Amino acid sequence: MLMNSPVHPASLYIVGQFMGLVGLDWFQAYLYLTVISLAGTAALLRLTVNLVTRELFYSTAAAVMFLASSWAQTYVHFYTYGPLSSLLMMASLYCFVKFFTGSQERRLPLCSAGFFAGLFFLSSSAAKLLSGILVSSYLVLIFRSQGKGKPVRMLLIVAAAALPVIILMPLYLKPLIEHLTTNIYAGNASLFLERYGFAPKTPFFSFFHLLRVYSPVMLIFMLVSIGATLVFWRRLKADGMAGLLLLTMMSIVIIHCVALDLLPFTKLGRAQFPLLPIAILFLTLLYSCLPVGEKIRKTAFCLFMIPLLISDTYASAQARHARRDAPARIDAMPAGTVYLVLDEDPHCQYLANWLGYGGRRLIRNIGAADLPVTMYMIPKSTPVALLLGPMGANSGKSILEHGMMDDFSYRLPEEIEAIPGRRSFSLPYYAHYPLFLMEEENCQYLYFNGKVPDEKIGRDRLTVYYWPPDNAQ
Repeated sequence: MLMNSPVHPASLYIVGQFMGLVGLDWFQAYLYLTVISLAGTAALLRLTVNLVTRELFYSTAAAVMFLASSWAQTYVHFYTYGPLSSLLMMASLYCFVKFFTGSQERRLPLCSAGFFAGLFFLSSSAAKLLSGILVSSYLVLIFRSQGKGKPVRMLLIVAAAALPVIILMPLYLKPLIEHLTTNIYAGNASLFLERYGFAPKTPFFSFFHLLRVYSPVMLIFMLVSIGATLVFWRRLKADGMAGLLLLTMMSIVIIHCVALDLLPFTKLGRAQFPLLPIAILFLTLLYSCLPVGEKIRKTAFCLFMIPLLISDTYASAQARHARRDAPARIDAMPAGTVYLVLDEDPHCQYLANWLGYGGRRLIRNIGAADLPVTMYMIPKSTPVALLLGPMGANSGKSILEHGMMDDFSYRLPEEIEAIPGRRSFSLPYYAHYPLFLMEEENCQYLYFNGKVPDEKIGRDRLTVYYWPPDNAQ
C-alpha cells in the first residue's frame, strides 16, 4: 500500500477504527472508504459548481452525473486508490474556486487548496502529473487575476502544496522510485512481448478511449461540448470567472491527455479517474454560460444527460452483477455444501478467494485426477459443488495475472457424469468484464484491439456443477 501512497494506510486505519467502534467488520473498511470518497467528491463537485453558477440545476446535475457514472461505480466493486485521489483533488479544486470567486484577501482557502493538492500528489504515483498541472493552472489564474499581492499568493499556494510532500515523502520515496521504475521498464509488457510478439500500447488520447468504455454517451457529450467551446471561445473568455474557469477545466483535461500519453505513466482507469470530476465540472459550467437562451441551454444539457444516466446506470448494474451475482448464488446453496476447485484450473485460487472471502465457506483444492475418488468419499447426504473458471480459447486473457494466464478446458469424467441428479449452470465472472479490464495495462491493449473479451465464450464464464444431497456418491 505504501508503494502507491502514504495517504491510504492512514485513511484505512481511521475508517477501520471507526468501524470497529460501531461493531462493523473491519475488512469492509475498503468498501466504506470508497463510498465515503465517492460521496465526498460528489458533494464537493456540487458545491464547486454552485460557487460559480449559483444554480441548483447545474450543481445538482454535476453531483448526479458523477455518482451515476459507471466509472465511479466500478470502484465500489473493485477497490483501488482512484476514489480517494479524486476526493483530494476535488477538495483542492473546491478550495481554490472558493478563493478565486470570493475575497482574494482570504488566505485560508488558498492555502487549503495547495495543501490538498499536495496530499493529492501523494495519493498515488499516477497523481503526480495531474497535481502538477492543477497547481500550474492555479498559478496562471492567480497571475491573471486583478489586484496586488499576486507573487505572495503564488508563493503561498506552492508552499502549502509542498508541505505534505516534504513531511511524508521520506516515508515512501524508495517504494515510489521502485514503482515508477517498474512502470517505465514495463516488466509485464516484456512478458507480453515475449508471448504475443508485440508490445502493448494504449491508443493515444487514452482518456477519451476510457470514456468510450465506461460511458459512450459522456464521450459524445465531451466531444460536442469541446466543439461548442471552440466555436464560442471568445465570448466565453469574456464571460468573467465562469468562462475563465470552464476554459481552464477544458485545458486541464486536454493537457493531461496529451502529456500522460507522451510520458511513461500508467494509462489505467484508476490513474485517470480524478480527471472525471474535472470533465463534469467543465460540462456543467459550459452549459450554464453558453451565449444562448436559458431554455436552449438546459434543453441541450438534458438531451445529453438523460441518455447518459440511463446508459451509465445500466453499465453500473452489469458491473454489480459481475461481482455480486456469483457470490449471492453460492450463498443461496444449502448449508454444508462441499465446494471444490481444480488445481489445474488457472483461476482456482482466485475463485476460492472471491467466493470464500472472509471465511464464509471452505473451498477445497483437488487435482482433476482425484475428483472421482473425492466424490465417492463424500457422504451421499452432503451436497457438492464443483466450481470451474472460464474455459476455451482466450479464457486466460483476463484482468488476473496481467492477461497472461494459460487457456483452460475440462470435461467431467464419465464416472462423474454418471452420478444422478447433477445440475449445471453458469454465472457471471468479473475477470472478463470490459469495465474491469481497464484496470490492467495488457488487458487494456487487448480490449482496444478487439482481442478480449471473446464473445464466443459469453459473459457467464463461471461454470458450476452441483450434486444435491443423497445423489453425491
